[in-house]
Amino acid sequence: MKQKDFAELNTVVVGASTDVLDDQNKFTAKETLNFPLLADTTQELTKACGILRPNGFANRVTFVVDPKGKIAKIYDKVDVKKHPEEVYAFIKKSLDEKK
Repeated sequence: MKQKDFAELNTVVVGASTDVLDDQNKFTAKETLNFPLLADTTQELTKACGILRPNGFANRVTFVVDPKGKIAKIYDKVDVKKHPEEVYAFIKKSLDEKK
């Protein structure tokens, strides 16, 4: 899945990490991520979302937020190889159901 695939569904993908920006940039390049990572070095966002682990890192969790700002689905078990397709299918199905 590419960022443009989600964009066609009027969906924005953003990640968050508690790592410093330089480490995030290295990770993004290494993993060839096609979406931006927010630098949550103060851990405010991850704490507010309830996903900060005791070791200071964030759990890998996906929140699908609908156009009204309501959380439509939470994925707390993420298989990084299959996850983009899983989320894409959920969003596409949700849009189709609203037609």
